Amino acid sequence: MCIRDSNGEGSVSSVSTSVYDATQANYSIRNAVDEKKVPESTRNMNYMTIFMFLLLLGLAIAYYTVEMVSYRKINNDIEIITYSEDRQSALILSLIHICHC
Repeated sequence: MCIRDSNGEGSVSSVSTSVYDATQANYSIRNAVDEKKVPESTRNMNYMTIFMFLLLLGLAIAYYTVEMVSYRKINNDIEIITYSEDRQSALILSLIHICHC
C-alpha cells in the first residue's frame, strides 16, 4: 500500500509509523484504564473532600452546641422571671388580704 504525501511521493514508512503511534496510544490508554492505582491528584481530592466534610461537620456541631446553650439560658431566664412574677403576685395578694382584715 502506497500513500502519497503532500509532495506527491509515496511513504509507506509514515503510514506504519502512524499505525504504530496509534497502537501505542491505544495500549497506553488501555493500561491506564486497567491500572488499579489511583492517581495522586484524585487521592488528594478525596482527602480534601473528607477534610472539608469533617470541618463543616465540626462547625455545625459547634454552632448547634452554642445555640442549645443559648436557648437553655434564655429558657432558664424566662422561668426565673415567671417565678419572680408569681412570687410578687402572691406577696401582693397576701398584703391585700392582710390589709382588708
